[in-house]
Amino acid sequence: MVSEGELIWQASNERQRASHIYRFAEWLGERHQGIDFHNYQQLHNFSLSSPALFWRDCAEYSRIRWQRQPQSVYVNPTGGMRTARWFDGAKLNYCQNLLQGADNLDSLAVVSYIEGYDRAEELSYRQLTQQVTSCAAALRRAGVNKGDVVAGVLANIDTTVVIALATSALGAVWSSCSPDFGVDAIGERLEQVTPKIIFYSPFYIYGGKVYDCRIKIQQVVERLTNDVQLVAVDHLDKVDTDSYRQFVAGQQQELAYCPCDFADPLFILFSSGTTGRPKCIVHSVGGTLLQHKKELLIHGDLDDDDRLLFYTTCGWMMWNWQLSALSVGCSIVVYEGAPHVPRVTNLWQVADDNEVTALGLSPRYLGLCRQQQISYPAKLSKLQTIFSTGAPLTADHYRYVYQQIKEDLHLVSISGGTDIISCFVLGNVCLPVRVGEIQVKGLGMAVEVYDQQGNSVIAQRGELVCTRPFPAMPCGLLHDDDGQRFAETYLNYFPQRQVWRHGDFMMITADGGIRIYGRSDTVLNRHGVRLGTAEIYRQLQGIETIIDAVAIDYQRDDDSEIILFVKLADGVHLDEALQLAVNQSITEGLGKRYRPGRIVQVADIPYTLNGKKMELAVKQVFCRQEVTNRSAMANPESLSCFERDR
Repeated sequence: MVSEGELIWQASNERQRASHIYRFAEWLGERHQGIDFHNYQQLHNFSLSSPALFWRDCAEYSRIRWQRQPQSVYVNPTGGMRTARWFDGAKLNYCQNLLQGADNLDSLAVVSYIEGYDRAEELSYRQLTQQVTSCAAALRRAGVNKGDVVAGVLANIDTTVVIALATSALGAVWSSCSPDFGVDAIGERLEQVTPKIIFYSPFYIYGGKVYDCRIKIQQVVERLTNDVQLVAVDHLDKVDTDSYRQFVAGQQQELAYCPCDFADPLFILFSSGTTGRPKCIVHSVGGTLLQHKKELLIHGDLDDDDRLLFYTTCGWMMWNWQLSALSVGCSIVVYEGAPHVPRVTNLWQVADDNEVTALGLSPRYLGLCRQQQISYPAKLSKLQTIFSTGAPLTADHYRYVYQQIKEDLHLVSISGGTDIISCFVLGNVCLPVRVGEIQVKGLGMAVEVYDQQGNSVIAQRGELVCTRPFPAMPCGLLHDDDGQRFAETYLNYFPQRQVWRHGDFMMITADGGIRIYGRSDTVLNRHGVRLGTAEIYRQLQGIETIIDAVAIDYQRDDDSEIILFVKLADGVHLDEALQLAVNQSITEGLGKRYRPGRIVQVADIPYTLNGKKMELAVKQVFCRQEVTNRSAMANPESLSCFERDR
């Protein structure tokens, strides 16, 4: 039995010395004498104390392709979080950096896999460039110019990659939703960004069922106040005419990459909308590219020998993150459909069949495999790395991966968010993997934990903050010209000084390990001691009849109690024995004060469209408050389970 903090894997000396983070440290050592960059703490300290030198070196090592070199790297005369200027005078293009990421244009760029289809589509970098060239010419003919918004409500397929890259080649802004979003969810997003063109999937497939999106898209368009061109991308061949083929037909002009400033907009992403209308978060060309290159190449150890499959939809930031892997010469495998159909092992099998070296998945999928006792589902001979995000990994997840999937691989828990389109904390293949812990703070990221008084603390739970600017900070929020909403959302939580407060409940251990405990806005407060909901869920991992759970802190009179809602396996009912097992597990793991006052069986647990558990919505329903944005939910019908008078 493994416990939190226990060393569970260490890369071989050979793998460490071959890694990019090792080579980066060697390269830096030749430039800057007197610093042992192989000591990660010293490397991280350098990245914070010398931001201009570090980010210049990072850009050079990761081979950022400039159209015009920057005049300066970092200027911040006031020292404020929003006053920093990065790479002034530089010109670059995101699409150019991705299409020219591989040294060999005939190497594989994109593999597109669709659930239920035996054959995957493949594009080399040369073929991808040709398709992007045609699409960019068509966009230009349709009147798309620099700064215009092009939107996608698209399946996760190769054509989506092409359209997004073509958009960025013109200096236009890409914004996407997943086609499984509802009318309100799509409408609330697109009516704010006023796209010039919407590319959409008329149908998509999930779990063996084909869904028709045509009426939904028409309803969305009726909500828009601007004229918009609709282009259907029919990857399932369900309609007579694929308007995308017509859209790009005959467009063979030379691809010209629009020169962009480092801070020009590239992507608009959306907050989950769990606390109101989704925020439109604008991310920059240079900040996104440089941050992603750092994370993929140096922290993730990916390059032109790798294939990355990250299970995601086009409505989650991990889609954009995976897209940027083309900039390091990596091949990407885009996967459309359910990961567990026709069998729960499907995602493993796709990874194996496509010789994936780095696989991105969620703790939820790992939990499903563990519950069904999936063991060594494929050879996975090429798999070297598993990335996991979306929720904290538990000790059981670590044990399951190393005992039942593969003994020799780098399990990398990462955490960041849509708000920064990247990570605050992530991996380092030269350091050991410890159970339940994220390995390191990201280079250039001044990550700390603050208590409620705004003091920096170690070995104590508190708020994840970033105390210094970083290139991937968003340009701002759309329609927030004075920046007030941005400041209120991210910077004004601690009145003593301006720091980025991310909204995650976290601890940095005395040894430097990082533990995430869930969102801080749903933290459980027991007599002044705060506990993340993820800690409750960890204690339930050993009870196999519990499929899922959600916990809330319910204030009643002058006291409060924890109410635990549990979703149980088919045919299982909540009896005294199961309640006793739950209480015993929580008491032994966390103490009596965190034992739930009530345990309630429910049929389902609500999740956002991006796969995040919606504890706040559960609390709002239970407290008879208005749920502020049901359109963000994947399964809004589940909320009826939590009505007190049901």
